[in-house]
Order: sequence, then structure tokens, then C-alpha cells
Amino acid sequence: MNPRVHFAIHVLIAVAALAMLGFAFSQPLATLSLGDDTVQVSDDIYITKECISASGKGLDSQSQCGDLDLIFTPLDI
Repeated sequence: MNPRVHFAIHVLIAVAALAMLGFAFSQPLATLSLGDDTVQVSDDIYITKECISASGKGLDSQSQCGDLDLIFTPLDI
């Protein structure tokens, strides 16, 4: 096969891999929803952060995101 065709195929594979990685980082790994007719609370866990949102009848919707605590931290030497 022509080297240019090989290069084009590798570029397409790289672009597809980066697009899939970007999509994976934007989707929550887990979602927990609690609430009833008046109040709804949702906790979304992403790869690098956690977002909590709350909404209710007659109340403003609030959302707060924060970084996840690392389980394994680097050693200070």
C-alpha cells in the first residue's frame, strides 16, 4: 500500500481515539438522584470531578462541582 494511505489511516485512527477520550471525560461515570415531587438532588461523578445539583418547586436550581480526592497521592521525598 502507498505510504500516504497508511499515514492517512493512522491520522484517522488518532482523531477517532482523541474524540472518544474527550467524550469519555464529559460523561458521568455514576449518577445518584434523590428526591420527591418538591425537591430533586443529583450527584454526578465524573473521571476528575464530582458535581452536586439541587432543584425544587419555587427554588432556584443550584449546582456545585469539585475535584475528587485522590486515593493514591504522590510521596513527598
